[in-house]
Amino acid sequence: MTIKFQREITDDGYNICFDGSANFISGSSYNYIDPQLDQLADNGGSTLTMALLSYSPAIDFGDSAGIQNTDQCSYLRPFGDGPDIGAFEFGSYQPFKLHLAMTATDGQLSCTTPFSGSYRFQASTNLKTWTDLITNGPFAAATNLSQAFTQQGFNARYFHLVAQ
Repeated sequence: MTIKFQREITDDGYNICFDGSANFISGSSYNYIDPQLDQLADNGGSTLTMALLSYSPAIDFGDSAGIQNTDQCSYLRPFGDGPDIGAFEFGSYQPFKLHLAMTATDGQLSCTTPFSGSYRFQASTNLKTWTDLITNGPFAAATNLSQAFTQQGFNARYFHLVAQ
């Protein structure tokens, strides 16, 4: 006796099937369309993905309703005219976080920048009015920045870095 299991595919739309075997029925899904995927590879993130090639029909044709703000590689989504179909957002990038480390003993504010450009260290005593301490750059690549600071008689002083 042979038992054959067949899984039913639920098509909620915005899917692509190369050979039509999924038999998608939603008006926003496509059968017999080559999604134009690259090989399975490390494209960033914690799992392997198949990146979309630049001429993929999946680019900008995903559903924006309820979409997560990052793809499977943790890249920002949507990027371009709309979200891409699938787990990979073509042309996107990983969001960056600047970590500012202040040391009260030597009065230095420092950080490593993630990309090229110009940066301004600014200070405020009320989080509304900001004053430039120094402008750095433009830099051709990521760099380390450091700025001396003093309390200058203020009870509280806030700092931030503006990227341009």
